[in-house]
Amino acid sequence: MVIVGISGISTMTSRPKEKDVLNAAQLEKIAAQPHQLIQNNPQFISAMLKPGMWQWTDRRVVQATSEQKAQTIERKGFAKIKHVQGKFVVIEPTEEKGFRLATEIHSYDRLAKTLHFTNFNAKSIVSRAIGVPDPEHHTIKWKISNLNDDAQEMELTLTCAKDGLSAHLQGKVRRGGTLRATVSGIVERVGDLPESDFASARPKADTVAALVKLGAEIQRNA
Repeated sequence: MVIVGISGISTMTSRPKEKDVLNAAQLEKIAAQPHQLIQNNPQFISAMLKPGMWQWTDRRVVQATSEQKAQTIERKGFAKIKHVQGKFVVIEPTEEKGFRLATEIHSYDRLAKTLHFTNFNAKSIVSRAIGVPDPEHHTIKWKISNLNDDAQEMELTLTCAKDGLSAHLQGKVRRGGTLRATVSGIVERVGDLPESDFASARPKADTVAALVKLGAEIQRNA
């Protein structure tokens, strides 16, 4: 949940404002820290995803409009999931060739009992969302409004498997109440975190290198 659906829809993103608590640089700093496991919290659904290396696929069905033709877009790639400071879930999805698409950071607000999602891409464009957890069904319902376009909104539901080894995503994008696109995706755990993620410092390139290596191994064994 891995929220790849959000990562790939640029129209849902917005540049951070000065009043935002964390900017892209601060988020990058959090993402660079070593893995530190989050203690069991049934409300923190994102933390159910077992840290490690993951493979993802997603599919977008875009509705026809006066400005564009109907189309279906399918993608796949890899992702690394780890925990930071015992309170953040950090997800780094990449395409098959290893190019990092974005960095996702999930956290849980114990007072409001809501989940918070922040995504920033290579251009430091940031998007945010608030999610409502359902621990009984292991789901999160996210609703994202585009700060640059009040008429457009996105609803996503992430459902995690009980064993924490897979999850699937379903979502819809609407504008002015009209359906513009549907989004679906699946993520599956395929390996452990690289040893460098347990160190106090690591070269930033290690993440991409690990994902490229993992992709090559999966293709050889396919």
